[in-house]
Parts: sequence; structure tokens; C-alpha cells
Amino acid sequence: MLNAFSKLSLTEQALTVSVGASGMLLIGAHLFERVGGYPPCILCLDQREAHWTALGAAVAGLLIARVLKAKLGAAAAVGAVALIYAVSAGLAFYHTG
Repeated sequence: MLNAFSKLSLTEQALTVSVGASGMLLIGAHLFERVGGYPPCILCLDQREAHWTALGAAVAGLLIARVLKAKLGAAAAVGAVALIYAVSAGLAFYHTG
């Protein structure tokens, strides 16, 4: 599995890591809510939206890279995901304060 990951381009690696990170964060958030019984606040839900958006943008970037073979489009998706993560980080800092 690691060998297959290392064969991807740097852009595809970044998008794959983004899919995994956002997916795991969303799974964790839903587990806290469903299993742990912690109701989410409005800011928690806003952060989930940011990660759903990042997940969608990363998947779209991977499709652009693999299906359309458009390196520039995939690089733009990496930039979009980075911007979404910056917004999510801002929400997280506001959420903790």
C-alpha cells in the first residue's frame, strides 16, 4: 500500500492525505456525537461543513488528476483544499477561544 502511495505524484499524494485526514476527522466527530452522546454546537457543525467541502474538493482533484490527466486542475484543487483548511483552522481557533 505504501509502495502504491509513493508512486503517486506529489499533488496526488497531497490530495490523498487530505481525503484521509478530512474523512477521519468527520468519522471522529460523528462518533463523538452518535456513540459518545456529545451534541455538536453550531461551530462544530461549521467545522464539519469545512471538512466535507475539503473532502469533496480533494476527491474532485484526484478525479481531475487521474481521469482527465490535468495537472494544473489537480494543483488548483490542492490550493483550494489548502484554503479550506485555513478557514477550518480559523474556525477551530475561534471555537477554542
